[in-house]
Amino acid sequence: MIDNNNFEDEILEKTLIAEYISKFSPEIRDVFYASYGKNLEALPQEMLKRDVKMDEFLKRILEVRKKDAQKVILLRVGILTGTPMTLQVVGDTLGISREKVRLIESNFIRRRLPLIRHKKLVDYLDD
Repeated sequence: MIDNNNFEDEILEKTLIAEYISKFSPEIRDVFYASYGKNLEALPQEMLKRDVKMDEFLKRILEVRKKDAQKVILLRVGILTGTPMTLQVVGDTLGISREKVRLIESNFIRRRLPLIRHKKLVDYLDD
């Protein structure tokens, strides 16, 4: 038997993911579509901890005003590349220091994520 509530939640989450991706800058949006096409459910949810939903994570990233900071978080977690990147690799890719990457990431975690999820994402990013 199909669980209608779970099915509806999945559809809503996919719709929100598509909506949030459409709000990113064209540069970031193009990377999403180049990597995943219209198959947004293929976004690597496993890059996030179990209780962090992709739609909520993307919404929090959109709250960051600076596009470079958005790129840092997306690259660091691995959503844009399919593989998490180290501080140094992200810094080299964007032409900034690894310390600047660490600062952007820590500010994002401190200000944008609910406290209940904060520790789990910090643990993930520290791996």
